[in-house]
Amino acid sequence: MTLKLKWPLLTLLSIGLLAAAFTIYRFGQSTPNLDHPRQTVIHLGTFSTAIDYSPFYVAKRQGWLDEIERKHNVIFDYQDFESLPAINDALASKRLDIILEADTPAIIQQSSGNDLVAIAPLSALSEDVVLPISSAATTLLDLKGKRIAALLGTGFHYGLVSSFSRLGVSPNEYTVVNIAPAEAGAALAGGTVDAWAV
Repeated sequence: MTLKLKWPLLTLLSIGLLAAAFTIYRFGQSTPNLDHPRQTVIHLGTFSTAIDYSPFYVAKRQGWLDEIERKHNVIFDYQDFESLPAINDALASKRLDIILEADTPAIIQQSSGNDLVAIAPLSALSEDVVLPISSAATTLLDLKGKRIAALLGTGFHYGLVSSFSRLGVSPNEYTVVNIAPAEAGAALAGGTVDAWAV
């Protein structure tokens, strides 16, 4: 019974934080709607359709973001991106006001001189390494010398590198293959990589 209550409460908390984020950004980052001068357009970008954005997708599907639009006289302009450089460039060039992305890309953004503020975490997920069923590997150490798919600059990439580091394995003892999530499954199934950090 307790588990059933946690999901809605966490979702509502995340949605509330997301709503607060939209309200905060509305005052300083967004652009006026030229069709309706008293209405503000907030340009929001998401990276792929990652599961860690679930609270956002639930809010969007349930119409909760529509309620925020009406209540605060704003319009959300949603844009999906399939690569980190594209979404980071859109934010840096001020074509986006808000982005949803993991902590590692945000750190990269900030270290590049982009002025950004992390408002609220939407979720926290574990990072896993997926192997083909035919793989003989049973531990991370078994992947020394292997090719591992991961999108460079993401939390999954960072998680993989830091996990290996904790085991005393240096980056030159395995190969990270930069593959977007949409292609990584096929690469794993086709044998061009031995594992996938996801």
